[in-house]
Amino acid sequence: MSQVCIISGCSRGIGKAIATTLAERGYALGLLARSEEVFLVQHLCEKSKDLCSLLMQTEKNMSLFIWHVSPLLSRSSVSKIVSELGKPVGLVNVAGINIDSLAIRAKKSELEALIETNILGTVSMTQAVLPHMMKQRKGSIVTLGSIVGEGGRVGQSGYAMTKSALLGFSRSVAKEMGRFNVRSNVVEPGFIATDMTEKSVRDREELVKKISLGRMGSVEEVANVVSFLLSDAASYITGSVRNSTVL
Repeated sequence: MSQVCIISGCSRGIGKAIATTLAERGYALGLLARSEEVFLVQHLCEKSKDLCSLLMQTEKNMSLFIWHVSPLLSRSSVSKIVSELGKPVGLVNVAGINIDSLAIRAKKSELEALIETNILGTVSMTQAVLPHMMKQRKGSIVTLGSIVGEGGRVGQSGYAMTKSALLGFSRSVAKEMGRFNVRSNVVEPGFIATDMTEKSVRDREELVKKISLGRMGSVEEVANVVSFLLSDAASYITGSVRNSTVL
């Protein structure tokens, strides 16, 4: 029987790559996306073998739900996934947004939007999944952070604030849940080639010069790190922060 993993935010970029990688490795997936239309259109337009083709081949092992940031809806989505696929042993918190703004100009509405999705979305999903993991005495939670959360970045003070908050939350969960054999780790991607970075990175060549490996990372490389942390190969790793690359 396949292990069940829930992924929030999987319609594109890193989330899509994680879902594809885990599907290829035999996981039964509960996929949570904020817009079913965007999720389906983007995947149906792909010509290569990706998550959409995997979904059609193994439809009994996947469920797609529309998800909005709210404790009630998070619990409802998780309950539906449990009834269809079984209790999850994995949760990947990917869903997040970025709104660029200098600290001195950041609007309250922008900060609230960042907090609601990046922090509260992660918290509500984690709270919804933990009871199932505690009962099984097994679970692995991987939360997507960012190197910006530790080092900061000009014009991304709000985004950095929310990603920094996830570090403390994830490490606290690790300490609270260790006795139930539930692990919690953070993956901090460096600058990865995605739609989000395409919009936010203005001088790609200058940025690449500062990266040790001399290139931006791929979404598949991040997905491999996440897959490792979910697996039994990482059974003694918890409360950690994994950088996919260091500038």
